[in-house]
Amino acid sequence: KATVSVLYWDPPTHTMMASLFGKHNEDKEPFTVLVIQGDAYNWPEMMAGVEVKGRPVNVVQTSFDHLTVGPVENYSRDKRKRCCVNVQETTERDENRQCVGTKKRQTIFPDVVLIRNCVWTHAADYRNILYAFMHCNMPCVNSLESIYMFLERPIAMGLLNRLRDEHGDEFPVIDQAFTPGYREMMYPLTFPAVVKVGAAHAGFGKMKIRDHHDMHDFKSVLALTGGKYCSMEPYVEGTHDLRIQVIGDDIKAFSRRDVSGEWKTNTGTSVCDQIEVTPLFKKWASWVRPAFGGLSIFTIDAIQRADGTCVILEVNDTSSGLFPGTADEDNRLIQKLVLDKLSKLPQ
Repeated sequence: KATVSVLYWDPPTHTMMASLFGKHNEDKEPFTVLVIQGDAYNWPEMMAGVEVKGRPVNVVQTSFDHLTVGPVENYSRDKRKRCCVNVQETTERDENRQCVGTKKRQTIFPDVVLIRNCVWTHAADYRNILYAFMHCNMPCVNSLESIYMFLERPIAMGLLNRLRDEHGDEFPVIDQAFTPGYREMMYPLTFPAVVKVGAAHAGFGKMKIRDHHDMHDFKSVLALTGGKYCSMEPYVEGTHDLRIQVIGDDIKAFSRRDVSGEWKTNTGTSVCDQIEVTPLFKKWASWVRPAFGGLSIFTIDAIQRADGTCVILEVNDTSSGLFPGTADEDNRLIQKLVLDKLSKLPQ
């Protein structure tokens, strides 16, 4: 679907809400928060009037394809000036994604970055922007180190495999084979199977394989992907998908049932419901939370079988989408993470 890029550069109305972390001082320079989320939500509006340590907070929201980073350096005495972000002219849209005007190019020096879109997808690669933020140690939600580690499927899967080794059947990760390329490819598990090529998200690069004949055909296709790796796992027939969502200290659980006949429920039409957070789900969250230096925002995806047992498929990080019915509350939780990050910055 089309990506909608939004840029806002409006000073907050400080009379709208009281200071969260101190008294307002008109002479204090505002904090600047860069929100990288071009597909949904109006972050400047959500954070209008917010103050931290008596300083107002200006919010710039855009997408990866409408910003450039640089120059980035390590020698300026003012550490805030070490990362220059240029946000290009882009279209401003309302909540219905209708064009209501444009904003000209802005040059900013962020204090904190909130990343809510994927850094690397099948269609675009913004890893160099991530590397620029890492070069200057930009404070970020989630941490830049954790976002970097989630760029590749095998690294995230290695985390799940380690947790399964530590916790056994209480952390039931799906059986999976991995091949660095087509030459080494061999699938020893059951059919039907699911293959996942490279680091793509949102259902891309994923196929259901009926038998070993189809797997042999797929191997010949993998040979044409330019050296992509591939993971292979049994297809799990379940009653519904599960998503355990963690934002800060908050944990929610959701079920998703397909109603369009698609085996990939995240690409077809499905029905989602919020469900009880069980003690087991809380354990899963507590075990994943410390990964890669600590995760502030993440989701665990699983499938529940007809017999009530579950199998964990993957873990997702900062770009995890929100359930529409709880999105307002969840965005307030994410806002709190950003404000906490600002409050811990040195004066």
